[in-house]
Amino acid sequence: MRAPDRTGNGSRATASTGPIPRGFDGRRAQLLAAASTLALVLGLVDWVTGPFFSFTVFYLFPVALTAWYVGRREALVISLLCAVIWTAADLESFRTHLSLALDLWNAAVRLVFFFLVAYTLTTARGALDRENAIARQIQQSLLPSSLPRLAGIDIATVYRPATVLSGDFFDILPTHDGRLVVSIADVSGKGPGPALLMASLQAAMRALVATDAAPAELCRELNAFVVDRGLSSRFVTFFTCRIDPSRSRLTFCNAGHNPPLLMTGDGGARSLTTTGIVLGIVKSPCYRNVEVPISTGDTLVLYTDGLTEATDRAGREFGESRVLDVLGAHRGAAAAELQETLITEVERFSRGRFQDDVTLVVVRLERAHETPRSDERETALAAS
Repeated sequence: MRAPDRTGNGSRATASTGPIPRGFDGRRAQLLAAASTLALVLGLVDWVTGPFFSFTVFYLFPVALTAWYVGRREALVISLLCAVIWTAADLESFRTHLSLALDLWNAAVRLVFFFLVAYTLTTARGALDRENAIARQIQQSLLPSSLPRLAGIDIATVYRPATVLSGDFFDILPTHDGRLVVSIADVSGKGPGPALLMASLQAAMRALVATDAAPAELCRELNAFVVDRGLSSRFVTFFTCRIDPSRSRLTFCNAGHNPPLLMTGDGGARSLTTTGIVLGIVKSPCYRNVEVPISTGDTLVLYTDGLTEATDRAGREFGESRVLDVLGAHRGAAAAELQETLITEVERFSRGRFQDDVTLVVVRLERAHETPRSDERETALAAS
């Protein structure tokens, strides 16, 4: 199936990820070839061993494999192939014991049996695909349907789940006083559990942003939200920041998330490192706000670990150093161009195979009020 991305300025693109696409492609062809080969191998072994060993159940494997991962039409073809091979093996083994009519009857029974298995599995897969499509649509609706347009701020995003449901989320919320709250998170695990926690966490975060909560306070409240649910096997890495163009300041809190990168217009780069523990581990942790200066030409890049942990054929990860190389080589690019370039480089490195969800948010300051850079100011905020 096809997994839609979320891309800059609220537009949408489409990319193939996760489950095997239903259209005829290379991976489906490989599976079909593997199922055919398996059926032939089973027939050969069945013929060699003769009537002393039963291979009835093993012929179901190529049929089930094709029905679940390839499609109904191909599964029916494999069913016919398995029935013919099985019957041919039995003809050789029992050629002196059974009449031809009985052999043909057995072949017909086997074929009907395989057809029923193929039909049942493809029907179940179709129902699952429809349910997954609904779930994906609901999850997609929780993400920003369009990105805020603020003078002097250029934004682009990519959201690419590795499977049907994702534990990643991001949000970009303007405040009443002209500031911008940018957040990104990654719930541990994959599947419906992390996706449901992500949805409830995002709803809680939006409610807190409406109260004008500072980043550290937001982390503290969201940590309590996760802990109160008693999900000891789940934790959440979370980063949130508040961009204030009028003061040329960015205030952030990082709860164990991959450090976002702030690429400065004067050629510098810094990581916005952890200022507190991941959400959901400790009941009363300490989080702190960190304030850094920003100016025209600065670019903030937030991402989840699916980006840096994409691997090549040798198992090497893309890593933060390569992210920095790409960003440095395209420092003056617009947000949409930068995110597209970075995703393209990761796809080329990993041959388009992502093992985890990928979320990328790029925020570029086109026109900000210039102020001299100074040392960062930190404000400790302990959880009560």
